Amino acid sequence: MGARVKAMSTPFERDNTPADWSLITQRLAAYLNALGVTDTTEIAQLSEQVQRRVTARAAVTMLEDAIEAAIEETLVLLDDWLLAELGSDSDANTLAAARAAVLGGEVPGWTARWVTTSTAERADPGFAAVLRGCHRVAVPPFAPLAMHTSTIDLCCQRSRRRISGAICRFFCQPETRKT
Repeated sequence: MGARVKAMSTPFERDNTPADWSLITQRLAAYLNALGVTDTTEIAQLSEQVQRRVTARAAVTMLEDAIEAAIEETLVLLDDWLLAELGSDSDANTLAAARAAVLGGEVPGWTARWVTTSTAERADPGFAAVLRGCHRVAVPPFAPLAMHTSTIDLCCQRSRRRISGAICRFFCQPETRKT
């Protein structure tokens, strides 16, 4: 057990970073295009950020698939940006609503802001207000209604007496049986 723990705590012996980034960059560009990022300079900037994140991730843990890791890091990058825009007081529902609004096309110009937003620009409450405005409350307000009580009459309860009576007559009173 001690050797296993030691093996898990030591860094990797071989380089885990992907050697060929051209295929990963092509797939990542197609994925970003599907997300709505169409400007080539924005795609290049985001690909560079994702490449740095995947390289840092590869230094810590083993990558099974570099393309999958790049897509995961893209989503984490998007969520980190949205959380920075919304502020630290946002919850998971607000984040999900903001992600849906951005990816659904309800917020125009979000891709340029995603790529070039600085910390000073994130202090602008206008964009956060737009993102929060896209959050719809899914639960209607509480409205209690008067409801009359009703008994539940199952079909098996009605026929239970007849069936049990027939079984009792059949087994307990053999003289009533017709032969």
